[in-house]
Amino acid sequence: MSVITVDKRKTVLCSREKFTPAELEIEAGTTVEWAIESRFDENESSLYTPESRSQVIFLPDLELESDLIKEGKPFSIRFTLLGDLHYHSVYNKRMKGVIRVVKPKVCAPSVALSKPQTKS
Repeated sequence: MSVITVDKRKTVLCSREKFTPAELEIEAGTTVEWAIESRFDENESSLYTPESRSQVIFLPDLELESDLIKEGKPFSIRFTLLGDLHYHSVYNKRMKGVIRVVKPKVCAPSVALSKPQTKS
């Protein structure tokens, strides 16, 4: 019997104002990647330079601070423990999010079985 594992990944986009999505439910074993949102409003282009488009997140429940997240350099964690893990931006404490880790759903693989044909 073969066991097939699937690498499950979800992405949270970081902008200057919010995380998208701010609440994310995942199955245990899923990797969450925080990445910088690459699009921005042309009206704020003079204020929002590529150098300022970075983020650092803090996960208090894990006592973990991310590396500097910037375009092309995301930060990721594989979640294996069940429960809610809250996080916030180090730069903007009003930017908050939560990862809800739930038990993986067990699905039976759909396999079509056919009876071997015998020659008479």
